Amino acid sequence: MSLPALALRRPVTLLVMYAALLVLGGIATERVPLEFLPNLAGPNFLIQIPYRNATPLEVEKTIAVPAEELLQTVPSLTKVDSFSQGNLCTLVLEFTWETDMDYAYLEVRDRLDRLKETLPRESQEYFVWRFSSTDIEVLFFSFSWDRSQEELYELVNDRIKPRLLRVDGVGNVTVWGQELKRVYIDLDQESLKAHGVSLYDLVLRLDRESFNLAGGEVVEGGQRYLVRLVNEYRGIEDLEKIPLNDRGLRLSDVARVRYGYPEQTVITRMDGRNAVVVGVKKESTANTVEVCEAVKEEMERLSAEPGYEGLRHTVIFDQSEYILNSFRDLRSSGVWGGFFAVCVLYFFLRRALPTLVVTVAIPVSLLMAVTVMYFAGLTLNVVSMVGLMLGVGMLVDNSIVVSENILRLREQGLARGEASLKGSRDVAMAILASTLTTMIVFLPMVFMESGVMKVYTQEVGVAISLSLAASLFVALTFIPAVACRIPMQRSSRSRFLGGLASRYRKALRWVVRNRGRASLWLLLLVAATVLLPMRHVAQKAESSGDVRRVIVDLRLRGAQETSRIEGALAEVERILESRREELDIEHIYSQSGYMADRNRIHVFLREGDKARLPTEEAKRRILDVLPQIPDVDFVVPEQHGPQSDVENEFQITLRGEDPDLLESFAEDLVNRLRRVEGVLRAESDVEPGHDELQLRVDRSLATKYGVSPMVAAQTVAFGLRGYALKKMKGPDREMAVYVQLQEKDRQSLAKLEQLQLMSERGGLVPLNVVGRFEEAPALRVIRRSDGKRIVKVRAQTSGEPLGILKARLDEALSDFSLPPGYQLEFGRNILNLEKSRKSFLGAIGLAIALVYFLLGGLFESYIHPLTILTSVPLALTGSCWVMYLTGTAMDVAGYIGLILMVGIVVNNAIVIVDHINHVRRSTQNLEEAIVQAGEDRLRPVLMTAATTILGLLPLAFGGSNIGGVVMFAPLAKAVMGGLALATVLTLFVIPLFYTFMEDAGKVLRRLAWVAVPGTGSESRREETSWPGSLEGKAR
Repeated sequence: MSLPALALRRPVTLLVMYAALLVLGGIATERVPLEFLPNLAGPNFLIQIPYRNATPLEVEKTIAVPAEELLQTVPSLTKVDSFSQGNLCTLVLEFTWETDMDYAYLEVRDRLDRLKETLPRESQEYFVWRFSSTDIEVLFFSFSWDRSQEELYELVNDRIKPRLLRVDGVGNVTVWGQELKRVYIDLDQESLKAHGVSLYDLVLRLDRESFNLAGGEVVEGGQRYLVRLVNEYRGIEDLEKIPLNDRGLRLSDVARVRYGYPEQTVITRMDGRNAVVVGVKKESTANTVEVCEAVKEEMERLSAEPGYEGLRHTVIFDQSEYILNSFRDLRSSGVWGGFFAVCVLYFFLRRALPTLVVTVAIPVSLLMAVTVMYFAGLTLNVVSMVGLMLGVGMLVDNSIVVSENILRLREQGLARGEASLKGSRDVAMAILASTLTTMIVFLPMVFMESGVMKVYTQEVGVAISLSLAASLFVALTFIPAVACRIPMQRSSRSRFLGGLASRYRKALRWVVRNRGRASLWLLLLVAATVLLPMRHVAQKAESSGDVRRVIVDLRLRGAQETSRIEGALAEVERILESRREELDIEHIYSQSGYMADRNRIHVFLREGDKARLPTEEAKRRILDVLPQIPDVDFVVPEQHGPQSDVENEFQITLRGEDPDLLESFAEDLVNRLRRVEGVLRAESDVEPGHDELQLRVDRSLATKYGVSPMVAAQTVAFGLRGYALKKMKGPDREMAVYVQLQEKDRQSLAKLEQLQLMSERGGLVPLNVVGRFEEAPALRVIRRSDGKRIVKVRAQTSGEPLGILKARLDEALSDFSLPPGYQLEFGRNILNLEKSRKSFLGAIGLAIALVYFLLGGLFESYIHPLTILTSVPLALTGSCWVMYLTGTAMDVAGYIGLILMVGIVVNNAIVIVDHINHVRRSTQNLEEAIVQAGEDRLRPVLMTAATTILGLLPLAFGGSNIGGVVMFAPLAKAVMGGLALATVLTLFVIPLFYTFMEDAGKVLRRLAWVAVPGTGSESRREETSWPGSLEGKAR
């Protein structure tokens, strides 16, 4: 028994079932987890290994190179990048998307644990980060007040952090802005000299005398005991009393032991005041919106308590706001899209009751889709919500076709029950084919290379497929059941629709009778119009959106002292603060010291009703007011999301062994890029840091005085950089212990030259007796990739899409050659452009093939699926025109729209071809069958196309700021443009090509009869009994 028949025979069952579905849908809508993004774990690890007060060259030699050699043995690793700078080594590991990242994490930890054995003690603690959308901070606060940075950090870390950790759903809280307090042993160089104590020997002795070792086991009184050998420092007093010789000399006589904070190299300020930043992560199963609201409520309660006077907290990033705003915008787009669809239905049906019945398909289908998502364990996020909203206009398509056919049969005199059953059965297979073609186009995404857009496309595909499947169920059950029981007659046709149908009938008859001229006009129209948009539609690798934030990067040439950086940031802050109202500024957040060369100011603009300037205008004005600071360049990158840094610039990487050659090649490359149209500026990252002093030990003098060059070097390192002793247990945590020269002995070269070295012959020898310091240039950051030095050349563009710029770059670099062993590689954004384009074009081709296979199976025909697919190139032309006229670049979202459009535009063609086949069963005249079928299907074709197009209109042009990323507007525009043009032309092209395919079929049957006698007659019998009608199959 078919679904329509079951619905008509069991009305009570149907009513109860829909009531249950609505109740489940309401519950699922309330309980489905709300997330900002789908669960996405990138195939990357970021590793940071500290090396206090080391030079970039030393960091490279001691950490980067050994780490690269060990990590290269990790399975599925595709790339290792390292950045060696003073104090820190950063490594970025990239794996294939198919890698099991949990297993890869274990492998990476194993290699790093092996590396620890060769690292200095201050580099024993390393940090490994893996990007996962479920493991990113959902909330960022900044705290500021008028007291010292150290007091602020202690307050936030010791009192506020524990409070936030107790909030339900909070998984972790991280505090930035100041390093933890340590124990420092500041040695007095003069006291050491006066007492004849060697700095080198003293450090080694302090290190040896602190231990906690396993000593084995002992049996006493029949009981077995574990033995530990313990001699640990228990506090400052314990350290001060350490004896240095047998004459009563103690550590306190030559050093000052103190608690203190490390020298401040990290700058964090909010609105001109020192700040501490707090990041809040949620538990994996917690609801993002609920956690963020609970944390903010806790902060409000905390701020009102005594002891927190003058403390200001500012929300820097709130993921729940993005989620709620995105859902609000999407809901608005869906409501407006549904409203437009309802208006279209009423315009064509001219009666409120049939319009209302068909409109019910929208909310019911959405609720059913959300219900399935909830029970399948899926989340409702921005991307899946976009998928649901994209389908709003299409959800009524199946109901329109069914109701229109029922109304047509009712007008022909059939009773309600018979018209409902026959009307729904006649088009059942047609709407099934239409729904399946829309769903099947997402299948090629399975074969795409894994990545962010694959995940996003699958989310969109699942949401659309579930809602369309639900709409098919509604069309075959609810619509015939209701049509059988209520008066569904439509009013008489309007003069406009009647005149349109009459003119269409005449035009279609002319096309069928004048196939040659019609084909010629069609080819000329398509050929003459498609070239312009296809040649001028820009392409880009990523989708961009409106983020109410402007980022200003400060790139300093020369020395990178903290005071110089702080002064430059303060100057920019002062200028922006003085023009806060004029520039529409809400907050100014500055940060430096977290990453190499990253001195950044985030300018948060007013949002919502408070906003007065468009983002681009505010950005332009901010650029205009930036001050002129010597040796400081300003770069304002573009953004594509609330936490992204995709820049309006591209990079080119040069890779090789010799740094001098790389620098020369980079200089040549920069000069070439500066001559390329569209490139505003170009520069390489081969920027020397401040000069360094290099100790040169005279080997002959060292031998003469019995001083080892290594001891001399280590003594200087111990005194200046300090040495990390074993940690000391504190009241609430272990504390790092550093021994170093006191500050006044570290600030003078003359003092350093008087540093006393222990001679193998006894006694002390001043450093300047055996060595001297020479001034030499030094690199600020040393970059490596896959075991080789690299130099990156950055080029800032005028905003032109990279697709256009890439052709100019290829021409400019056509004669740029490199010797063997050196390579040039374009940056990720340019590579992704080519990669995405090829991948999506392949997916579009596969989608077309899958639609053909599906239609061939449903129609049981090789020829007529080709007739239906002729609507696809027409739709591609329309998409290009819309993108061209609206100035929209073809990005990844646009390509997804083209794939989706392949499945949508064939729907009207399916309905027309299927009805032609049905009409031909009652008439032998092909022309009359085509004209009659075209006129019968004119109204439902126009209705379904108009509801889909208008349903997408708010998403395409409504300016919805979906999570700060208007990335789905190109998708909606691509579908709208393709469907609009394809609908108009399909009404003529499909019937025209139907006749051509019929002629082709006759020719093939004759050839088959000549080749194999008897085949032709059999084919004719099959054709007569077919003719491929889906309606016949439905019966």
